Parts: sequence; C-alpha cells; structure tokens
Amino acid sequence: ECLPEHIGISVSYPLKDTPFYERVAEQMGEKKNWKDSGDLAMMFTGKYHPDFYRALHQYTHHYFGFVSVFRPQPLKKRVRRLAAQYKHIPGMVKYKRLMKAWL
Repeated sequence: ECLPEHIGISVSYPLKDTPFYERVAEQMGEKKNWKDSGDLAMMFTGKYHPDFYRALHQYTHHYFGFVSVFRPQPLKKRVRRLAAQYKHIPGMVKYKRLMKAWL
C-alpha cells in the first residue's frame, strides 16, 4: 500500500540491556557492538546461513526494481524502469535460487 521508492534491509543486531541481547550475548564473541560488525554480518547464530540473508537482500532489491514498473509515474521514469528490467528479472531468479539453496 505504501509503494516505497526505496527500502533498506539489515540484519538485527543485539542492543545491550535488551532481552534479545541477553539471549545471544554468549554467541557474540569479539563482536559486542553493531559498529564491530560489517554490513549484513551476523553477530550471532541466526535461523538461516548468513549467505541466505545476503541473497534475500539482493532479491528484495531486484524485486522492488521489478514492481516499480507498475506504479503510476511519468512516462520518462517508466521507460527508464522498463529498461532496467534486463538486470532485475534475472537478478530475482538468481537470488531466489540462492535463497532456496540455503533453506
């Protein structure tokens, strides 16, 4: 319903003095703060392999690039978004396949 132009994805990071932090604190080792962790780097054991989350990030980028064509927009912008489908459609296929491989 919101029709966002851009979205961001990140991996949850534990904040000190929260129940989540207490639950995963023993798994964190040297990484005790989000600034010690790289982009989309897991600081604790997640439900899925870290590569699954990287593939999800890429898939979501391509998916929103694909659905952006269907939004009401000026013709020039629509043509530009149509032209970008050469990378978004194969990207969705590639990263969906990679996500399934990590399930």
